[in-house]
Amino acid sequence: AAGLLADAAPSGWNLADAGWRAALVAVAALAGSRARRWSLLWAAAVVAPAARGWYPVVAGVAVLAAAAMLLLRFRDRALGALVGALAALCALLLERPDRTWATAAIAAVALLPMFVSGYRRSRRRTQRAVRWTTAGLAVFALVAVGGAAAFGLQQRSAIDEAVAETREAVDALAEDDTETARAGFRRAADAFRKVHDASSAPWMLPARGAPVVGANVGMARAAAAVGTDLNLTADELAAQLDQEALRASDGGIDLAVLAGMQEPVDLAVDRIEEAQRAVAEADSSWLLRPLRSGIEELLDQLDRAQGSAELAEMAVERAPSLLGADGPRRYLLLMGNPAETRDVGGHIGNWAEVLVQDGNFTVADSGSPYELANPSTDPPLQFHGDYPVSLVELRPQYHPQNWGGTPDFPSVAR
Repeated sequence: AAGLLADAAPSGWNLADAGWRAALVAVAALAGSRARRWSLLWAAAVVAPAARGWYPVVAGVAVLAAAAMLLLRFRDRALGALVGALAALCALLLERPDRTWATAAIAAVALLPMFVSGYRRSRRRTQRAVRWTTAGLAVFALVAVGGAAAFGLQQRSAIDEAVAETREAVDALAEDDTETARAGFRRAADAFRKVHDASSAPWMLPARGAPVVGANVGMARAAAAVGTDLNLTADELAAQLDQEALRASDGGIDLAVLAGMQEPVDLAVDRIEEAQRAVAEADSSWLLRPLRSGIEELLDQLDRAQGSAELAEMAVERAPSLLGADGPRRYLLLMGNPAETRDVGGHIGNWAEVLVQDGNFTVADSGSPYELANPSTDPPLQFHGDYPVSLVELRPQYHPQNWGGTPDFPSVAR
């Protein structure tokens, strides 16, 4: 039941975590069958307030059973085992004050007296088995820590190389050096793949399955997989998204090329979202500070990349209509002059009326600001109410050069 119902993830590896959860509850049941009754009551009472959902009710049942044995002065090994198992199950489902080291500390404070009492009241043969098991776990922990340390020392340079290659590839792409960028993305993907493969090696199984150690190895493994996938996606996008191809031979923008970018841009958004989910699933309160700092930086970069990708997705989806794919569109272009400051950078020095159809731009008209002055419109413009006071005070109906006097573009449009 603990393996299936609880979600405590000390190692971050689902199979190993299910085993640790099941083992904890099984040992708690054995200890509860031997432990003193006050330790059973203590275990159930401590976890009850911090358990989530309806599990405080389960802990409450355990409290009542332990209290009954203590007050009525009777012992029952089966009932004691049940109380111990329920207390341990609830200890795996703590969420208050928050799911961090604090809940682990509460669980330890609750269960440790019961384990100690159960050990002391057990037969010598049982105590010997407990000591041998503890020694085996200590050896397992040493092997796990050693494996994780060796992995970190061996792969640190590979990780640094992969990150550096990624950044250089991004810089090359920003300078329109597509071939250099693609080669860099492929090298970075290979470097990240090697790190992921090293974390998946058989000799890393103890490190992956050990509590705390496994959570850190699992996050490094997930980050390496994310690095591999995103660099491969970047290589694919660099090959498909040729910005120069957007320029039509006779000027303007080739809308057919723009429409062809929809699929790769959608792919970019999906891959970034998958990367965010992978990092979130591997996240753990057991991460060490250096790794935590690196993951927080990665998440910040993924958030920025997601914003850029979603903007590109929106542009590819909506730009054809804005560029006259469904009929001619007319735009007023207001050119600011910084000689006099306004909210959006400068007063309006000149204007142009731009006609866009099928991606081709034509200047239909242009002129000076005062040509747009028309205080006697029918009906006259009422500059009050919804308009910003700062704009009204500039008398824009008389002085169009002051249309840059507010960043509230809907007001300027009206």
